[in-house]
Amino acid sequence: MEQEDLKKYQETVGKIKGILKYEADLRKVFGPRLDKVQGALGLMESQMDDLAEDKAVEASGEEKSRVKEVVNLFLSI
Repeated sequence: MEQEDLKKYQETVGKIKGILKYEADLRKVFGPRLDKVQGALGLMESQMDDLAEDKAVEASGEEKSRVKEVVNLFLSI
């Protein structure tokens, strides 16, 4: 991963972690589905960390499904 891309990624992850600090408010919006949101964001972060280390990353069908479910959740709110 190029340095500029890595820097942008790190900034984005920092923003996401900053938002997730407001768990009580997020729980009001997402309810019990917040765990799914946190899981999907954690999965994406892990894969981006691997990319930052120039490791090959390919999401499994289950991982794609988990992320798609959260994206659909965002779209429904």
